[in-house]
Amino acid sequence: MVSVHVVALVLYLLDRFSPFGRFKLANTDGTEEDALNLSSAIWFAWGVLLNSGIGEGTPRSFSARVLGMVWAGFAMIIVASYTANLAAFLVLERPKTKLTGINDARLRNTMENLTCATVKGSAVDMYFRRQVELSNMYRTMEANNYNTAEDAIRDVKIGKLMAFIWDSSRLEFEAAQDCELVTAGELFGRSGYGIGLQKGSPWADDVTLAILDFHESGFMESLDNKWILQGNLQQCEQFEKTPNTLGLKNMAGVFILVAAGIVGGIGLIVIEMAYKKHQIKKQTNGIG
Repeated sequence: MVSVHVVALVLYLLDRFSPFGRFKLANTDGTEEDALNLSSAIWFAWGVLLNSGIGEGTPRSFSARVLGMVWAGFAMIIVASYTANLAAFLVLERPKTKLTGINDARLRNTMENLTCATVKGSAVDMYFRRQVELSNMYRTMEANNYNTAEDAIRDVKIGKLMAFIWDSSRLEFEAAQDCELVTAGELFGRSGYGIGLQKGSPWADDVTLAILDFHESGFMESLDNKWILQGNLQQCEQFEKTPNTLGLKNMAGVFILVAAGIVGGIGLIVIEMAYKKHQIKKQTNGIG
């Protein structure tokens, strides 16, 4: 926005004070309406930038036309760069979770070559063993189950294991430590920890109310962020694949080009004025 109006102002001044501009011609041939006034210069600058047709009100002096050509090059690069940035945002495929959870048809279909596992003899292993609707999936998992969660997580990292089904808190902790790991799907088979008190204990109501207050106040979420996520969620979001787009720093050269065009235009108008004075002086000497 600043560049458009700065260039328009300089175009107006160059064509206004140049001895070869339309303002000088307007005094002789009566075409003042075709002179490049300030509004016409702004219209010209916007027209070049938006690639729209430009009628009357174009610069005539050589200095202004040089700046006009530089501005046209600037507009071409800016529009092309904006188009490239837009394409990068729209076309680039964002990384998506490959699985949607234990209900994913690919995990339940034994024909698919997708390996998933859990820890042998664990509560998760018992859960799958007891669920009749998961019997096909369990038969596939049973041959792949690991002795420890650490071994399974290591194989997930190297790509040997497609999915590791385990306690959600532990998986969220591992995903927060390594941005290449992601948790997928909704929680299932949820169970909570209980606080055991003596039957008829006077502390039972107080403990219950305290736990409810922790949930309502967001204290439990803050504990999750501190001990499980450890504040690394934002870091993993930045780790995600993003398009390489051109920023203002990358486009600095184009703006420097416009500034050089302005300086060049000012230098050319000085040459034009000196040349015009030389012509007038030469004619005067010839008449004398």
